[in-house]
Amino acid sequence: MHFFFFFLKAKYPDSNGKAFLTDQHDDFFHTGIIVLGARSFCHIVGARSGWNSSLSHIKSWAENKIFHVGDSIVFIYEPPLSVLVVNRDAYLNCNTQNYIAMYGDGQTNLELRHPGPQYFIGGKGYCKSGVKLEIVVLPELSS
Repeated sequence: MHFFFFFLKAKYPDSNGKAFLTDQHDDFFHTGIIVLGARSFCHIVGARSGWNSSLSHIKSWAENKIFHVGDSIVFIYEPPLSVLVVNRDAYLNCNTQNYIAMYGDGQTNLELRHPGPQYFIGGKGYCKSGVKLEIVVLPELSS
């Protein structure tokens, strides 16, 4: 495996060869040097604004991101907001009853384990106010 040094803004350096990528203008996160494997990244959903009630913010954050199997995404939020992993139908209809997994700890780290579309919504009425995310995960990068 090849390793690279990156100058990144990061909040939670990870000991498993990953770095949390953030907005370069985000004063909330500290700057650091992180060593990471060339094949996996950790994306903080929404960068400095996190997982919140702004659909346009979440959509614009995701538009320029590339996700691969092996990457992780981190949701940072204030409970009672939660993260629900759902199927496409539940995503489109904000169905919070039909979820695959639910998290509510305020900092949820999910590894992307399979390629294809993946869907996340906010629970307890938050989805209907715009807290939802659709991403497309590409196959794992080869070495």
